[in-house]
Amino acid sequence: MLFETVSLSRYIIASIVVFGLIALLAGALTLLKRHRYSGAFNKPNKKRLNVKESLMLSGKHKLVIVQQDDIEHTILIGGMTDVHLGTAPAQNVAAIAEETAPAPTKAESIGFLKPLPKTTKPAKPKPKKNSKKSS
Repeated sequence: MLFETVSLSRYIIASIVVFGLIALLAGALTLLKRHRYSGAFNKPNKKRLNVKESLMLSGKHKLVIVQQDDIEHTILIGGMTDVHLGTAPAQNVAAIAEETAPAPTKAESIGFLKPLPKTTKPAKPKPKKNSKKSS
């Protein structure tokens, strides 16, 4: 009888310790998640991978430009295997647009050639009424 009482008390104490450690671990993980501890967890707002552009080449093949941090990767997806075609540093789109934009001509810089305003569809002509004069 004494042996059963000792083993029962050890079982209860061990159960309480195990459940206490589980609760302590759950509380610590909740705190880490709440404060976004960057040690073991990545910050959810900072995305490191982004699909910049994709182009369907055929029914199976797709060309994809993926940006990882400050590096762009060109990947050919489809078929039997996927192929990494190349890597280049990511570029600022606004800087590229300024570099590739054509210089204005002399007429454009003076103001002779201005873009035409956007027009709406022309109105349909109204049908003419046949008015017969009665005499």
